Amino acid sequence: MPRTYFKYDRSLLGGLCRCAYRSLLTFLREVVGLKEGVPGAVPAIHSFGGDPAKWHPHLHVLSTDGLFKDSGTFYVMKNVDLKPLEEIFRAELFRFLKREGIITDELTNKFLKWRHSGFSVDNGVRTEKEDKEGAEAKAQHIESKLGKSGIVLLTSKNRFLII
Repeated sequence: MPRTYFKYDRSLLGGLCRCAYRSLLTFLREVVGLKEGVPGAVPAIHSFGGDPAKWHPHLHVLSTDGLFKDSGTFYVMKNVDLKPLEEIFRAELFRFLKREGIITDELTNKFLKWRHSGFSVDNGVRTEKEDKEGAEAKAQHIESKLGKSGIVLLTSKNRFLII
């Protein structure tokens, strides 16, 4: 199981976040149809606590549902199936673990043959731009997971920044 690698080397968790961002970037650029746009995203690493038997590293990502261009113009993603994002993320994670020298192509192929991949993506919790209370609640949730590593700021336009 890929989660075992993160259990014994917590430094890999930063790579997990980078894989998620690169996957989101690739997916949104394809869906929105922009080559140069970027999403806003704040990942929070969860693991279900310190119990080694229940170690389950995963991410909750507060993300825009589209891309920003350098001009500040925002392009909204249409309502699409997220299964391709799940597949992009899985491939990105396996490439990362291979680059780190943790897994081989042979092991990756075994993982890819699993009936249930163990990967999922959900965007069921949405916050409309007018929902300032909902946006603040999500920012506080993410901030609680960051601890002393960063501060999440909610700007006046309901945008999130980490400092």
